Amino acid sequence: MKVKNWIIITLILTVLFTVYTFLSINNDLQLRNDFLKEENKNQSKKSNDLKGKFKQTFMNSLYYDNTDLSQKDIQLSKSKSESIAFKSIIGEKNRLVYRISDDVCSICFDQVIEELKKFYDKKDIEDIIILVPLDRMRELKSYFDELKCNIPFYGISKNGLGLGIDQYSPFFFYIDKSMLVKHVFIPAKAEIESTQIYLEVMDERYF
Repeated sequence: MKVKNWIIITLILTVLFTVYTFLSINNDLQLRNDFLKEENKNQSKKSNDLKGKFKQTFMNSLYYDNTDLSQKDIQLSKSKSESIAFKSIIGEKNRLVYRISDDVCSICFDQVIEELKKFYDKKDIEDIIILVPLDRMRELKSYFDELKCNIPFYGISKNGLGLGIDQYSPFFFYIDKSMLVKHVFIPAKAEIESTQIYLEVMDERYF
């Protein structure tokens, strides 16, 4: 009788263990499937965001590329009492210009400045310049000093470039001695990867 009871108990325990193992495996599989679905969803969203960003960059290039600044008397300020012609700064060099727009706060360009610092550290001192709103030069000098950002910057008046986007969004463009604006790119503060790709492409192509 004792042997029979022991066999029954053993069978019950075996069945319970089997059921528990089956449920655990199913639960693990479900968790894994949920995780993979979420990953795929995130990757798809990320891919769509990048596609949208590259589409916007392409449209910006179509609209602004080859804007001729050679006939414009664009004056930049190094200080309140010292100005210099934009054309003379460009000279014979290839330049990457980052224009901080008039009506934006530092949150809109914090991450971009960090990426620019990395780019600048491996470039010639004259390869990149930053244009800032003329009336914010003192404020942004303190900001750059705090970040230990040594990239040369100059003040420029509102819509000083005449591109029509100076006021609203920080943006990049490439320019050389031809004084033709090329490769206009508006970074997204929430998508720094597209800025990294832009800087890498510009580096490989021009610098």
